Amino acid sequence: MARWAKAGGVGYLIAAAWTEGEAQEHGVVVSDQDAREAIGAPHDGLTREDRIYEARVALLSAGITQPISQNAALSVTQPQIDAYVASHPKFGPERRSVHVMRLTNRQTARKALQALRRGLSLQSATKRYANGRTRLISTEPGELDPKALGRKIFSARRGAYSRYGSVVFTVRTIEPPQPLPLKVQNAQAFELLASEAQRQALAAYEAELKAKWRPRTMCADPASAPDFCSNSPTGQ
Repeated sequence: MARWAKAGGVGYLIAAAWTEGEAQEHGVVVSDQDAREAIGAPHDGLTREDRIYEARVALLSAGITQPISQNAALSVTQPQIDAYVASHPKFGPERRSVHVMRLTNRQTARKALQALRRGLSLQSATKRYANGRTRLISTEPGELDPKALGRKIFSARRGAYSRYGSVVFTVRTIEPPQPLPLKVQNAQAFELLASEAQRQALAAYEAELKAKWRPRTMCADPASAPDFCSNSPTGQ
């Protein structure tokens, strides 16, 4: 169903009739069984028959618009994708390798940090305060738990010693953001361009549907659905 026909009431019924007429011209058919199986949950006080009709109209609309949407996506060309990738390059996140010591408590961590800042080697500090256990990890923003530890790591200077709670760390290397693989960038570009092509194609279909069927629609009370009635001054 066209987006501008979802307000309900008389407008919905008129738009539904337009969809039925359009479906007949396109040869789109929905069986009673399919309509019954597609009904949604009760809403707005509609009867079961109302909901079956609503489902039928939705399926007819989908049957008409699905090929339009598919063809629009298929219209995206490789040159379009190449141009988009060239003008909108995508990069992966910065990565950092970090020496991490997890101490038993904050007090021990503070002592280890003070010793390291006074010049004690990482190897010696690890033996003295962390029972020889230091990890070298590679990480990107958002990976570490807790998140606050990750934020502190990515705000730290390379080579400096810092502490978060009972964790003492030093950033060993910083790898700046790198371009994503071209295959990934192409796939992302296609999804975006196809989505925009589909949006435009469906908007054009809705405009054409209204332009085609509104002149044929005479309403007893045009004020009840002015956008759908040819005898309403609104939207002329």
